[in-house]
Amino acid sequence: MRYQSEQADALEAYVLRSFSLPATAHHLYSAIRWIERRKDVGLCGRVIAGYRELSDTARIDIGSIKPALLALQERGLIALRIGLPIKGARVATEIRRSTLDEIKARSRAGDDIAARLAAALTGRAFRFHGETISPTWSVCHTGRVISAKPNIQGEPEAKRWNGLAVGLTSGRALVHADIRQAEPTVIKHLLGIPADRDLYAEFMRGAGCDRDAAKKAVNMLAYCRDSLACFRHWPAAAGDSLRDYVEPLAAYKARLLADARRTRTVHTCTGRSIIAGERRRIHAGHVLNWRVQGTVADIVNAACLDILSRTAVLVPVHDAVYAVVSEADVDSVAASMVDEARRHGLGLDARTNVRR
Repeated sequence: MRYQSEQADALEAYVLRSFSLPATAHHLYSAIRWIERRKDVGLCGRVIAGYRELSDTARIDIGSIKPALLALQERGLIALRIGLPIKGARVATEIRRSTLDEIKARSRAGDDIAARLAAALTGRAFRFHGETISPTWSVCHTGRVISAKPNIQGEPEAKRWNGLAVGLTSGRALVHADIRQAEPTVIKHLLGIPADRDLYAEFMRGAGCDRDAAKKAVNMLAYCRDSLACFRHWPAAAGDSLRDYVEPLAAYKARLLADARRTRTVHTCTGRSIIAGERRRIHAGHVLNWRVQGTVADIVNAACLDILSRTAVLVPVHDAVYAVVSEADVDSVAASMVDEARRHGLGLDARTNVRR
């Protein structure tokens, strides 16, 4: 098979120009091209390789491979299935680079609030732990706006909070507003379950466990491949009390997957499209993840744009916002997220922490 070198050049030039990547991720992305050639799978063909092969080809430390792969996946540049140990044997990692058309299609779909927010935040300098930083911002596959150089979102919460609070001036306050149980509440909305139903408490009573264990068990069902298969391993009492949640969840995921396989598209609750890409293999957990996390991202992004002109510092982080605002605008940070959610029929609530 003749490798499409000119098209590969165009793809890599576009990625370099359009995406801010950690250095290790950039090296790995370029190295995948040579693995495509060596394995004769064609440009953006499916590559199966172990971490050692990826490390040797990219000339980066083997310990950097997984974070680099996840960074590329987060930005929609690769489809990824990370190898898992099975019966003592190692299953190699499966990678497929997104084509230029797929990346551009995703960018067009993202030429919306997320793209506008990323553009508005990029180049905005602010103080963090006493130093001036100016992160670059880009949009990942679900619509979340993510930071790089530095990745302030990747900092521990306490370090991020304290770093943004350094140097607050008179009349300004640092606000951290986050949506309460954002993703579980969106899932309840999709299934028609009352928002105030405490699924974790029901599992705790049935399984005799603490809340952290209950959250892990219940949340796992949403984004796994087969919710019913996981459910069968639950304690009987917990299963009996939550059967009317789990079975509708599994049925909803199956319908969503069938639609996504036909159209290669998932829609958030706000109506935004998330494109799967023609060759990407998807399962029921993927598509629900895109709908739910994408919906939360839409709400946070819209709220950020709403308050942007009133902030000295603005950092979105998943289902939350950090903002430095005037004392008069403290309440508006959480209110913007709540109002945006309600505009789309979602009864989400937010809580705030303020430092003056």
